[in-house]
Amino acid sequence: MTNHYKPEQAWKSFIFYPSATFLITAACSFCAYIPLLHTLSGDLYDQFLADRIQWALILSIVFSSFFTLCITLIISRSHSRRPLTKITLFFWSFVPYFLYTAFFGYLFHRQKNIDLDKVVPYRSPYFIDNEPFSAIEIELTKLSYQGDLSYYLYAISIGFLILALYKGYRKHFLTMVQYIADRPSSYPQETTAVVDNSEELLHKAEKLANTFSKPPPEDTPKAKVDIEMYAFIYGKGFDYVIIDHGFTVPMVFDNEEGPENFYDGIFLHINDLLYIRYDHIMLIDVKKKIIIISPLLQKVFDQINKESVKKKLLSYRAIGQPKGYYTIAPHLALKLKKKFNME
Repeated sequence: MTNHYKPEQAWKSFIFYPSATFLITAACSFCAYIPLLHTLSGDLYDQFLADRIQWALILSIVFSSFFTLCITLIISRSHSRRPLTKITLFFWSFVPYFLYTAFFGYLFHRQKNIDLDKVVPYRSPYFIDNEPFSAIEIELTKLSYQGDLSYYLYAISIGFLILALYKGYRKHFLTMVQYIADRPSSYPQETTAVVDNSEELLHKAEKLANTFSKPPPEDTPKAKVDIEMYAFIYGKGFDYVIIDHGFTVPMVFDNEEGPENFYDGIFLHINDLLYIRYDHIMLIDVKKKIIIISPLLQKVFDQINKESVKKKLLSYRAIGQPKGYYTIAPHLALKLKKKFNME
């Protein structure tokens, strides 16, 4: 269940996932009264039908939204610390649905033992009008306690099958989890972080760009290369270089140069717009198309101070793998395999 979500389109998932949940749960709750509706006619049928539709929609929106919010926040917190597996995310995507159906299934079960002769309509204690309840009010209240549990169980089984077959349901849940987990608040930031357009950072960026635009001396060994530059990302040409403490520095290459020829290929092309220094790559698995980066580099990535760069980097995270695992673009796997003479 891969999902390279686009943060700017995540709002769609926050609409489609809850909407699919409350529509199915509302339909299931309403289905419990279908056998009873077949026995009614006239005004009583019309009023009870309208009452149950309104009841099912309101309670479904309230309860399914509450369960969805709780589960999404809980799982997002866990996912931000250690990405969950596909199976785990598949299971949790249905938990709000199961919580809702289990709760109302329990209510329908309890209603079977209620003495209908003692049932009266509810009236707020602050209600001023003390007129007695009308006969139709009393009848509608008694009917509301006669939901058919067996119909409800059939309905929730069909509802679960519909959601299970709808792949977008799980993908929208995953997008919601990723979006919340990847918010800036979920990343520890150092108090020394500076604003992107500060004079000090721009001065440092200009100095750094000028330093690395000059070819290194021929006798300089690779091991002694300045390690302030960690990665290039997000653009063509490129837009940013990531340096210490996650600072993002604008940088543009000449036509004849690029990240791959910096210091004899020290920066490896990992994904479409991502180059990483090879000495911070702990493992390359071309079969599974993943890399594992060093804890130091992951710490630098966690501190990135530009939101658009951070979101782009997060889109390359390996789904279902621990933090520090990133995907290799399929068209680059063979290139890396040849570069390192892998069998």
